[in-house]
Amino acid sequence: MPLSGALGANSLGDIMHFKNTLLVSFLIAMLGGCAAPRAVEEFTRLPAVEYKINKTKSIDLGFDNAWDKAVQSLSSTFYTINNIEKNSRIINVSFRLNEPTKYIDCGISNRVITYKKEPREFEYETAGNANYSYLWNTDRGFHIWTNAKRNSSLSGVANIYFNPINKTKTSITVNINYLLKTKLSGNNYSYRNSGEYLFDSNFSDVIETEITTNTPSEFGGNNPDVTCKSMQVLEEQLITILTSA
Repeated sequence: MPLSGALGANSLGDIMHFKNTLLVSFLIAMLGGCAAPRAVEEFTRLPAVEYKINKTKSIDLGFDNAWDKAVQSLSSTFYTINNIEKNSRIINVSFRLNEPTKYIDCGISNRVITYKKEPREFEYETAGNANYSYLWNTDRGFHIWTNAKRNSSLSGVANIYFNPINKTKTSITVNINYLLKTKLSGNNYSYRNSGEYLFDSNFSDVIETEITTNTPSEFGGNNPDVTCKSMQVLEEQLITILTSA
């Protein structure tokens, strides 16, 4: 995960049937720097589920008619037609969406921070927007309380391939390349073991995750604990647009 040291390995949550209870001995400074009760975080990750890939469907039209119908249908949708190559039987379209969790599944994180016997729970989908807190330690032995915010967007391109089966039937296949962009920002509050407040700092980062119709991807491209998958929603939507009567 290409996240700077400001966040740490547990900051973004989400893996396969894995439960990691993080017990952090964390002292929050009170008035005059007095020691406070310990805060404890319990962190659970749930993985993305499995989705059936169904990206090909046949239509009872010859190639020319199927092609013309597809171009006409696509022109009335939110998809942008980038390239049309009839000789190659390929149409390329692009899209940009603001609700990634409708189309991409990276699993779910659940964090419960208990302080002074009062729990605060944060549950969020890794692919979506969220405000949450978490605890972690630095190599220098500092305890960090982080308040984080994430904003996500989704864009991508789809290649649509037409395969003439015979004069009256054409097979249409959709392959989509997604780009999930996650903007992270927030504040870190640092303390010593004694509870002495040290300093606070801001952080920001952008994490990009590339996913395809056929191939899941690690979140950020390098986090084996978090896998992101296409939910096959756009694939099915495009197939419906291209093959409906």
